[in-house]
Amino acid sequence: MSIIGKVLRGTGKAIKWTLILGALLIVVGIVAVIVSLGSAGSKSEKSSKQVNPAQFHALKMGTPESRVRHLFGKPERTDATEVSGYKQTCWYYGILAQSGSYQFCFNGKNRLEVKNRY
Repeated sequence: MSIIGKVLRGTGKAIKWTLILGALLIVVGIVAVIVSLGSAGSKSEKSSKQVNPAQFHALKMGTPESRVRHLFGKPERTDATEVSGYKQTCWYYGILAQSGSYQFCFNGKNRLEVKNRY
């Protein structure tokens, strides 16, 4: 076998292994993207599953906002209302069509004063 034949055969093996390694890296990249998307999806659904009926009923009026945030995480939605100097901020958790929706409203002193389950 000539030197050119040996070089070409060696080059062919190198190309084959390069292609195999490249394909393997692409598969690993796709798996990493799928895992990260799944993780992001479960994080976005997290607040809808964080509040359960037992926790809801155990939560006492006057509980600080910080404690509610610690227990249930970031609310899915918030709104604030101020009428004649009285301020109230409400946090919402959960999706009504799933396991229920929870509302926690805090007064101007950041203390729980209203809670509802829908």
